[in-house]
Amino acid sequence: MEKYKYLNIFKFLFDGYYERVLNICERYSEFLIVWKTLEVVLSRVKMNLELKGRNGFFNNLTYQTLVNCFLKDIDNEVVREKILSLMIFINKIPENHSEYLYFHCLDLLEKKQDDTKIKKITLLAGRLYYSSLRPDRIVTIYDEQAIQNDIMSRLS
Repeated sequence: MEKYKYLNIFKFLFDGYYERVLNICERYSEFLIVWKTLEVVLSRVKMNLELKGRNGFFNNLTYQTLVNCFLKDIDNEVVREKILSLMIFINKIPENHSEYLYFHCLDLLEKKQDDTKIKKITLLAGRLYYSSLRPDRIVTIYDEQAIQNDIMSRLS
């Protein structure tokens, strides 16, 4: 009987394997299968991405990839929804990435005011952004009102 070798999670992170997975996601971002693969990987390494120190680099790299691909494939509904679910799954989106995503969505909404799909995306991005500002990561009614104000100001 052959023994299987398992890759240690820290070795996976620090030897560049995780970065290769993210590069594949960026290269083939329009395909749902790469995001499902990343979901499996993230479910295994999630705790390690939240650690302090060098692992903060992996958290940043993950969100940078997710945000860039989300914006690149914003018209691909299936991929867009999967990427959003991954952002919510990790639930530690850094403020700078969520801010970039939210304000980019607001700009897009300003250009495509009649697109209800963009309005929904902007609302979700706003919730991610405002939750990133709170220590408990929970959106309040005041945040919801601020999001509504942001959206209305862009639409008028």
